[in-house]
Amino acid sequence: MGDRIVTREDYAVELSRLRQARPDIRIIVYDHSFDGDRAWYRFTMRWTDLASGEVRTRAGLQSYRIEAGRLAETWVILQPVGSAWADRVAQASWTSRVHGR
Repeated sequence: MGDRIVTREDYAVELSRLRQARPDIRIIVYDHSFDGDRAWYRFTMRWTDLASGEVRTRAGLQSYRIEAGRLAETWVILQPVGSAWADRVAQASWTSRVHGR
């Protein structure tokens, strides 16, 4: 809900809790860019709700700023649960400049 400072350890705990609550979560990436000290990707999260067994989705965009070779800040914009990007095809890989579309 705004600015906060998170240690590497705290961020790891947050990700671990996310995985516990959504063990089958998939991050489906549609676009990305790595350019100098900036990076971003546009994605849809997809998981099965543990309580209801229903598949859920949530569209988002995350950006990063790197300083001295380390993550300096990240920003996440999330749409409501149930949202998804309209793209029919996701990228085969988002960890390189090859989009694989």
